[in-house]
Amino acid sequence: MPDLTERFFAHPLTILKNYSICPPDTIAGNIGKAADDIDTSALPSNLPNDNQPKSLRYARMMSSSKIGYIELYKDKTQDRMINKEGIDAIRFRCSYKQTDYPASQPVWFLPWQPGSIIRLTIPAAGVNNPDPDIFFTAAINGCSVLVQGTAQNPTIYHGGGDTGRSDHDEAAMFWRQALRKHIADSASAALRGPILAEVNKTDYIKTQGSLTRPVSLQATKGTFGTKIVATPDTKQYGTTPRAIAYQEWLEQELNRKGSFQVQTVSPWGCVMGVRTGGNWAFYLQENATVVCDIVSKKTVVTRCYSRPMALRQIFPGGGGTVNMRQGVPTGIPAM
Repeated sequence: MPDLTERFFAHPLTILKNYSICPPDTIAGNIGKAADDIDTSALPSNLPNDNQPKSLRYARMMSSSKIGYIELYKDKTQDRMINKEGIDAIRFRCSYKQTDYPASQPVWFLPWQPGSIIRLTIPAAGVNNPDPDIFFTAAINGCSVLVQGTAQNPTIYHGGGDTGRSDHDEAAMFWRQALRKHIADSASAALRGPILAEVNKTDYIKTQGSLTRPVSLQATKGTFGTKIVATPDTKQYGTTPRAIAYQEWLEQELNRKGSFQVQTVSPWGCVMGVRTGGNWAFYLQENATVVCDIVSKKTVVTRCYSRPMALRQIFPGGGGTVNMRQGVPTGIPAM
């Protein structure tokens, strides 16, 4: 049976529909070559007392560090302090040298750094050697990813960090405004045209308003041992309608006889690109980290799993959405 890396590069979208993918923040700590900072002190805001950053680090990935080599593996680590997203997800062993991981394959890779906008421009097919047909950026949990240019020669930006804006829509707007300012101030950036696609936190982790059903958890004794009773909380909490629907589906399918209880469903995202026939398409994979309790007569074991909820094309144009209902195991996994 082909290994995970081989299977992914043979059928990337199939893997994306069935497994949550959690790329690293960087490869070998590379965060691009810094250029002039972006002055954000005068960016307009609808918030009266925001505390937005006065400037952002702006950087670009140089030719020598645009391509990294990745080997995929399934990460079973259950420590939520280490893996704030991506528990039980596919992760990368990665390097800028293929010899470090002989089974690895090349990809275009855009890193993330707090308080920064980092860009990567992919040349047209046939210009580079190697010339991967796969793109990744760091896993997103509040960041914005924006695309400029053409399907043959796109430029991708990753902006993330504290915006000082408490409103989710305002926070997303901050990155859009900052990038537009950079484009207006840079002749070379302006030549690439307007921003044509954007993924921000309101798309995959936070929707303004009280959409969620956060809960307070209480343990009670029952026929099947200790049962976790979830009481809806009335406070507002950021999530997405898709995450709520996924949690409700999990509860309907698995909260049976008190032996399986869903605690939380926390959404996060992955942006990946695939080139076909010289043209790039970029996709948002909407993921959820599920925290649940598996209850037996003697014990209550808390387990965490990441599962994809939806896959949708964001560039060019934006295609349809594929909704998934990936279940989680109901038994206690071997450690």
